[in-house]
Amino acid sequence: MLFIREIKYFDFMDKGAKIGHVGHAGIELWEQDGLLIRGEDEGEIHIRLCNLPGNAPGKAQAELVTTKGTLDMGVIKLSKGSGILVCGQEQLMRQIEGNLAYADILNIRIVLGEEKEAICRIHEQNEAEKKVEEKAEIAIEVANRIEEELPDGELIYWQARSVIEEQELAKDVKKHSQDTEKNQNVQESALEEGAIESGALENRTGEVPLMGEDKWSHLCNIYPRIRPFTDEREYLQIGPEDFVLLNSKYYPLINNSFMLHGYYHYGRLILTRVIKRGQTLYYLGTPGVFLEREKQVAVMYGFESFECAGEPAAEGDFGYYMIQVEI
Repeated sequence: MLFIREIKYFDFMDKGAKIGHVGHAGIELWEQDGLLIRGEDEGEIHIRLCNLPGNAPGKAQAELVTTKGTLDMGVIKLSKGSGILVCGQEQLMRQIEGNLAYADILNIRIVLGEEKEAICRIHEQNEAEKKVEEKAEIAIEVANRIEEELPDGELIYWQARSVIEEQELAKDVKKHSQDTEKNQNVQESALEEGAIESGALENRTGEVPLMGEDKWSHLCNIYPRIRPFTDEREYLQIGPEDFVLLNSKYYPLINNSFMLHGYYHYGRLILTRVIKRGQTLYYLGTPGVFLEREKQVAVMYGFESFECAGEPAAEGDFGYYMIQVEI
């Protein structure tokens, strides 16, 4: 069996024009022999919408658009522009006669009014047919290289996903850079007017302007400070939408599957400052459980350490996998 775990983002569309990001879909599905499994209770798609326009309806129909037809995902209730909906894998499979592959899923569509909708694109029409074959070929190639060291099927899948993501990363980074240039002036104006407060950076793109040596102090006033280990260590709580505060070369982290997996399951990331030998370092952390297998996957995705309540970390300890960044 193959466990599919991905994060995809919703775009708000008004009369066919993209306005901005309005949430994400956490996808956790099970496949066998390239087909989604029937009778699978644990597989699900978790939809989370946020920052919808003020005139958004109180509820909206969610649809899963596939090459085999459109499936009913249920009604998402909306309040103050936000809402959550969880749709199980078996709920979807009951609506299908025959088989359905993950590659057959094109998008998630939520109708929000006349010519207004939220779209989460999963596969393009022209790539749906070849996606299963492409993933299988990559997985086999990776498996042949690491078969002796990493025989676990799930771990091999993580490796295969990293290869696929690298192929798509250039396109995503280019788009992100275009959005950054477009919104830079908005960020600077907000800073000058003192308008930034907790959550004000949400769903904006563009790097936060440098504030000299006091930049960390400014961030501490913007983002919630937490102590996840009930000791003196203090961290800032952030999300992927807040990566605008990082140096632009770290924007591609928003496509890091391991980091997004931790964020999707626990709802937060952390940022901290560490001073070592007179040098100031910054680390971004994604939550998870310390397991030898997970540690190997974390290293593949660039994470270099694990922070938890005790030292050294023991198998099964909850904490955060950390990666060094710059702000």
